[in-house]
Amino acid sequence: MNEILTHLKVGAHTTNLFDTLAENNRLAMTGNVVKSFQELMTAHKGQIVGKVTTAEKMDASTEQEVRKVLQSFLKQGQTLQIETKVDAGIGGGMIVQVGDKYIDMSVATKKRKLDALLEMPV
Repeated sequence: MNEILTHLKVGAHTTNLFDTLAENNRLAMTGNVVKSFQELMTAHKGQIVGKVTTAEKMDASTEQEVRKVLQSFLKQGQTLQIETKVDAGIGGGMIVQVGDKYIDMSVATKKRKLDALLEMPV
């Protein structure tokens, strides 16, 4: 392991991290560790990740409009980083997550809620 890390010219902190993961049989969790570290660094830099899921790929103008609306929710000094995802299973509309806020405006969720209302006893 150390030979590979030396060949990659990684720093001492990174080498120590991989040594600790290896000693504790946790190398398989490397992806999760990297993801968590990225989230911490993003928050430290004042960047907010906005995740937008739509049924079809958004065109540039729609994405720009969504970005503008989401930016209005940010505090001063924060910057927005948008991650888009396409999921045909939502049927239409969009699902937006910015920080701890989650808004589901998908057709699939609206249908599920209406179905639940119709099945309720009168």
